Amino acid sequence: MSKGRQYYVTEPGFENLQNAGILRTHNEEILKRLHFKKISLYGSGAFVNRIKQWLETLAWSFKLKQQDLVIFHFPIHSSKNKMLLKLLSKKNIPAAVIIVDIDGVRDQDNELLKQEISLLNQFKWIIAHNNSMKSFLQQWLPS
Repeated sequence: MSKGRQYYVTEPGFENLQNAGILRTHNEEILKRLHFKKISLYGSGAFVNRIKQWLETLAWSFKLKQQDLVIFHFPIHSSKNKMLLKLLSKKNIPAAVIIVDIDGVRDQDNELLKQEISLLNQFKWIIAHNNSMKSFLQQWLPS
């Protein structure tokens, strides 16, 4: 892979949470120091603002190229971030994910876990935060 631009995608609503919020914030600070650019596709407000955000998501999918790298945090709750990941996957733009938590495991919800595994399969690289998570992922994801 030739050297392209590097980005990280933010996820709304985690700034003030313990554990997951702290880990996300810490990771984003490191990525900023490594000169990754932020992609922020969220906000609130009127219907017109939401349409604008969806269009911005679509625009990012055209702006990003195959030599670029995009890093997400997991779990991904924002529908716009999920849409961006799907668009990147269709264009063969590599995406990596840093696992913060897997809600299906934490909540013991097998249906949610299946959905999350399906989403994780769209990433080229998956970064686990400890060996237990790595072992769990190796059981559920193809190599």
